[in-house]
Amino acid sequence: MNNYPTFDLSYIREVTNEKYYPLYWNTDRNLVLYGSAGSGKSHFCAEKVVKRLVEEDVGHRFLVLRKYSPDLELSAFKLIKDYLVKWDLWEFCHVTIKPMHVVFLPNGNEIYFRGLDDMEKVKSIENITGIWYEESTEASEQDVIQLDLRLRPKFKNNCTDPKKGAYAQIMFSYNPISKQKWTYKAHFRDDPKSYRKKIVTKIEYKGEEHEITSYMSVFHSTYKDNRFLTLQYVAMLEELINRDPAFHKIYAKGEYADIKNKIYGNYTVVDQFPEMIPEKVSCGLDFGFTHPIALVENRKRGNVRHLKTLFYKSGYDTKQFIEWLDDTKFSKSMLIYADSAEPDRIQMLQDAGYNVRPAYKASNSVADGIDYCRQLEVILLKRDIPLREEFYSYKYKEDKAGKIVFNEKGKETPAKFRDDLMDAWRYDEYTEYIEGGKVPSIRSIG
Repeated sequence: MNNYPTFDLSYIREVTNEKYYPLYWNTDRNLVLYGSAGSGKSHFCAEKVVKRLVEEDVGHRFLVLRKYSPDLELSAFKLIKDYLVKWDLWEFCHVTIKPMHVVFLPNGNEIYFRGLDDMEKVKSIENITGIWYEESTEASEQDVIQLDLRLRPKFKNNCTDPKKGAYAQIMFSYNPISKQKWTYKAHFRDDPKSYRKKIVTKIEYKGEEHEITSYMSVFHSTYKDNRFLTLQYVAMLEELINRDPAFHKIYAKGEYADIKNKIYGNYTVVDQFPEMIPEKVSCGLDFGFTHPIALVENRKRGNVRHLKTLFYKSGYDTKQFIEWLDDTKFSKSMLIYADSAEPDRIQMLQDAGYNVRPAYKASNSVADGIDYCRQLEVILLKRDIPLREEFYSYKYKEDKAGKIVFNEKGKETPAKFRDDLMDAWRYDEYTEYIEGGKVPSIRSIG
């Protein structure tokens, strides 16, 4: 018989944002967390799942979801693994990556990670006791109905006491990007943004009438509710008021805003790329650290482009990015056009044997490059969430009156926020067009 220690999570208040702390004991069937970037909502959902995993010996089978399974490994799965390590729980877990699965050995509680791109795999998991849907604006109303149908748990020893963890709950976490998403109609109230709703359903079952009561808690938060952010990140969010009012409303205030003056409408989203033998394949690379390094593959034939995100991660320096390229056996013959404002980083990649060349940059090349890219027929994959989201939200900068801001040459100016993949694609596409396939020299930015 295994002898496990007693797990004391009494310190959890010290590591949880104060505004979220009472939600550990929220037992409503639906708990909705929405708000600004950096508000800590995803971290809290991961914390709550781990806390329940450890403390509630009721036979849990948690299901953690995103629309597409590849996104889980770098988001919710990584967050939960991080908390298992931080809270000294890792050695008491059995964790697998393929499939993504966690078992807390002392009580047998489990966490399954799935993408809704394969609903049959979700349906195959019986006795789901709790669900967390990360980035749930990706879902459809049909997805949510299916999840509600799957949440019908049987707790260990027929436990019915919510205080012991015998309650079923779906947690939704997301940024309010678009009023066109199902979440706007389902959850949004202008005043108050946070509220609790009583839901009464009258049914007739086995010849008797019943009145069933459930609750939905909607919880709005902003980065100001997160005491663990860096000052640099806070400054970036607050600076959005000067970059673009719509982005400031969405990502700093955590409110819905219509995105107008979009730059690209020339793209189609598909489940899988149609057959096409490309005339050329190359990549675009935008450097970053606090914001993501973005690497985009561009398959070209005539006027058609098949684009795919290959790398999109923050916190990686050039050396770590090279290690990723090496580990994935990225082709050293693949031509990559990278931001020419970073000659030292380009040189590091070249020294490592990669075929990286500086992208064309000159006065007005951003506006001219966008004009060229708008003439192309672009095809994206549904599961490529980062690229889809950037195409959707990439827009021209507006003033506070909602009018487009023009530069000194009379050209529209893109809003500089979450545009790393857009820049990477443009580096590749426009350099190839200007240089005609020749290797360009590094140019100064005009």
